[in-house]
Amino acid sequence: MKKLFKILGIIALAAVTGFSMTACPPEAADSPAKPEKYITVTNIPPAYNNMIGALKLYPLNSSNVAVYSTEEKISGNSVKLPLFNWAGEKPWLGSGSYRIIIFIFKDKKEAAAGQYRYKGVIAENAITEATTAIEWSLFSSN
Repeated sequence: MKKLFKILGIIALAAVTGFSMTACPPEAADSPAKPEKYITVTNIPPAYNNMIGALKLYPLNSSNVAVYSTEEKISGNSVKLPLFNWAGEKPWLGSGSYRIIIFIFKDKKEAAAGQYRYKGVIAENAITEATTAIEWSLFSSN
């Protein structure tokens, strides 16, 4: 009989622990805020399909990066790049004219090492919409 109560006690303890864990909300993860502005680069040459694209935006007449994108996979000859503030790493909500540099990397490993396959520049482009589309042909090799 003593053994039966011990087994029932263990089952009850496990049930109480399980119910208390499901009743508590999960801890908030340190996930970054969702971006609100994007640049979509279209008509990328097929040679770069399935590689990784990223952007840096510089205010005109400045050498300081103001905005960056995360590295995203190029698919179907285009890539949609979310924009973030360089300082503070929060979603970028601004607008205006910027010098834009695009980087193409073979994969995330090369991106982390800064080993790009292509680097192109647009001297000036206005960013005014939630998603701004830019044609690949506007970039000049750098």
